[in-house]
Amino acid sequence: MLGLIGAASLLALILLIFLTLHLILVTRLFNGRKVSLFDKQFQAHPNDGRLPVYSFKKIHKFSEGFSNKVGVGSTHLVFKGILPDGTEIAIKKPILEAPHNSDVDAWSKSQLELLSCIWHQHLVNLIGSCKNAGYRILVFQYASNGTLHEHLHGHEHLTWKQRMKIIAGVAYGLSFLHHSCDPPISHGNLTSRNILLTEDYAAKIGGLGKMPVLGSSEFVMARKPGASEKRLCRRADDVYSFGILVLEIVSGRLAFSEKTGFLVKWAMDILVSQERSMELLDEAVGDVVKEEVYVIAEVVRMCLLREAVRRPFMREVAEMLRNGLGITMEMAAPVSSPVSLRGLFDIL
Repeated sequence: MLGLIGAASLLALILLIFLTLHLILVTRLFNGRKVSLFDKQFQAHPNDGRLPVYSFKKIHKFSEGFSNKVGVGSTHLVFKGILPDGTEIAIKKPILEAPHNSDVDAWSKSQLELLSCIWHQHLVNLIGSCKNAGYRILVFQYASNGTLHEHLHGHEHLTWKQRMKIIAGVAYGLSFLHHSCDPPISHGNLTSRNILLTEDYAAKIGGLGKMPVLGSSEFVMARKPGASEKRLCRRADDVYSFGILVLEIVSGRLAFSEKTGFLVKWAMDILVSQERSMELLDEAVGDVVKEEVYVIAEVVRMCLLREAVRRPFMREVAEMLRNGLGITMEMAAPVSSPVSLRGLFDIL
């Protein structure tokens, strides 16, 4: 009897996903637009783009003389700082000796222009800047649990519930960039290293502005730091990258390694059969919900479709995950950055 009930529940869940997809396709055909829950999402920065500009003296004080280094990039160092009210911040300071140093400030300016106009609970939001001696220092929200990559491939293990919350959060963040910003924004470099985690394991997407990818069409121009060539970057590329990221989250495997090769290639044989979906999972995770695994496997399969035009939009992916996992925007949001934005930016 219990087996029949379980089978019926699973069938109902799968039916719900297919009905959602059918509704999406019908909506596209007849309305020429994508209907979703995201139309009312906020996109404007709470300070209308007027971010505070701190003096170098204040930045030096906030960071205790740049004494607490928490990150190193090819062109920037990241230091932890604390505002007078106790708010933790991340201070991004350029490496003055870095190659292509003349471009570093241009990239920082691009980030400043982009991130001062948008705000979302699943982005690493910009909260200030400093112009000093020809270069810019940017001040961001601080995410105390580091990068997703560190948790997936380090000594600590994420629970199944935490992984699902992270996946939902990234989907909501990308959906905001693709569909609630005008013009739309493509990330262009979505990896586990660019996902930061808050103290309650909510996801925040970082790395925006490294490739200025603004555009009103499906195709947008992107320039990589340190490279002179331009390339076309599509929102569909972000969807594909999201599929890889979800695979990495549930499997605990690297997206690519010399030893095991490409994660996508390994997963493709498994994704063709729903019965094999459990083979995708990280053995370290013990609290798995089987019905959610089927939802995740179907989302990944659709995101990794070879033809870009057949891949779902991110707002559709987010709705599928909300329906299948039961994780709303409010549930995925960090406690310090709720959807309502209440209490934020009182310090400015």
